[in-house]
Amino acid sequence: MSNASRPIRVIALHELSALWRDGRLRIAAGVALLLLLVALVSGAQYQRALSAERTQADQVERERWLNQGPKNPHSAAHYGVYAFKPASPLVLFDRGVEPFVGVGVWLEAHKMNGFVYRPAQDAGPASRFGDLSAATILRQLVPLIIILAGYAMFAGERERGTLRQLLVSGITRTRIGLGKLGAILLGAGLILAPAVLGGVAAAAIEPTAPELGRIFLLLLAYIVWLAGWTCLTLAVSALARTARSALVILLSVWLFGCILGPRLASEVAARVAPVPSEMTFRDDLEKDLGASHSSEQANKIKARILKQYGVASTAELPFDWRGISLQEGEEHGNTVFDKHFGALFDTYQVQNRWLQAIGFLAPELAIRTISQSAAGTDFAHHRRFVAAAEAHRRLMQRLLNREVLLHDREGTEYRSAADFWKNIPAFHYVQPRLTMMLGGIVPALLALAFWLAGTAFLFWFALRRLRA
Repeated sequence: MSNASRPIRVIALHELSALWRDGRLRIAAGVALLLLLVALVSGAQYQRALSAERTQADQVERERWLNQGPKNPHSAAHYGVYAFKPASPLVLFDRGVEPFVGVGVWLEAHKMNGFVYRPAQDAGPASRFGDLSAATILRQLVPLIIILAGYAMFAGERERGTLRQLLVSGITRTRIGLGKLGAILLGAGLILAPAVLGGVAAAAIEPTAPELGRIFLLLLAYIVWLAGWTCLTLAVSALARTARSALVILLSVWLFGCILGPRLASEVAARVAPVPSEMTFRDDLEKDLGASHSSEQANKIKARILKQYGVASTAELPFDWRGISLQEGEEHGNTVFDKHFGALFDTYQVQNRWLQAIGFLAPELAIRTISQSAAGTDFAHHRRFVAAAEAHRRLMQRLLNREVLLHDREGTEYRSAADFWKNIPAFHYVQPRLTMMLGGIVPALLALAFWLAGTAFLFWFALRRLRA
């Protein structure tokens, strides 16, 4: 090691030793590590339970569909199936919106249903205190540990008079700062490394292991997040007159940045882009559906088909008119669904863009957005699944209506053979690649980079102004 870096190493080891001797910090760090390990273990169990339940539910639904026996195709369309969203492998780390958006949707004729089975609805009031994820601990608790570890590193030495001795010893301010910075980062690394490695191992051994890019993005994002808090803590400690004032300032920043700020931002986003109530949304949807299925429109379609085939009545058509009528109804309904659900989801996206923009002021929003996107548990991933499930519902209806069109005859009740149902493919969903989702979190990525750059600059400025 060169002579230039030796003082940095000595200062880092000295500060690390002092942190270890502080019993309060040992207890706080131990509690944080224990909570992190518990969160990862419970998260891994949660992920395995979800994956097993949904796999089994998919199999049961497929068997139920295949074994429904001879039946009219349109009756089968109303018989329907459930589609269940696969559990993301990294839900063990960050559950995101998963407990709130539902895990299953009923696919049937004429309707685009909402999602059901929301774990948050079934949980009791006490569950919110026990449902602590590893991501939440890293976003909110570990920055608090960093504050407790570093708020007195400069201000405390100034009060004790040891900072003057250090400055007149000939060691530059930059080396002093880097030594103290390295001590906190090394301490945090020693605390977090076992938990992080355990989380990566737990995710990697899953049958549907996550792509490495998602794990890398999570690690990089949280390193940047915690490095920013380290720089901020040391900067305030260097600028504050006393250790007590440094602690008060940092706790105030933490309280606003990690607790109050994100909640206020959510309120702002909800007011800027309000979402209609579920009752209002459904009323508007049903009103539009009724208009699109009017008898006048159906008669126009029928007249067009009769003219096209040169016949006077639907009984003279070479196929069953009901197959066309049913599919036309589906197409009109699909247009209405795209309009209303598209507007609803776009509103959520507008809210998300506002939250990402506010992330430049409250970076906890930025790290939360990146974390949930990397884990595959944000709303953008949920919207992808909704689109895939709806596309499958429409495929089912086209195939079933085609069966009516080709085999049913007016005045009769056609029944498809029991082995026909296997011609309707099973629903299969594959999580999109991370590269397909990065475009939606660019503002959050920039906000997080701005957070590190801003706190690093503040730390550099504080070192330049450092006085004993």
